[in-house]
Amino acid sequence: MEPLALEALKYFKIPSNGFASKSWDAFVTEESVPIDFVVSIGERHLAEFFPRWPGRPLTTRWKVKDPGAIQGPREVRARSYIETALVLRRHVKVLIDAASEANDPATMRS
Repeated sequence: MEPLALEALKYFKIPSNGFASKSWDAFVTEESVPIDFVVSIGERHLAEFFPRWPGRPLTTRWKVKDPGAIQGPREVRARSYIETALVLRRHVKVLIDAASEANDPATMRS
């Protein structure tokens, strides 16, 4: 993982042991656990193909700037990872609140 991303996780006291990027193929095997939500993040992903996930989970795309694309001194780049984490935290909170209110992911489709 990107060292500045790991530093941002540490800043928010989020453990990062065992974190790694995964291909979507890892989630479509017979051994895979069912998925309720799929979130695609980033600006470049908006124009990309969005695969059909097994089990029809709710899918969404969050337009979030890629902190890895930021140029400049280390402090500027590190701050971009923290700012991105704050944006993602707000998005996740909204998603969790909506799921809690719905009490069932399937009811969020309507």
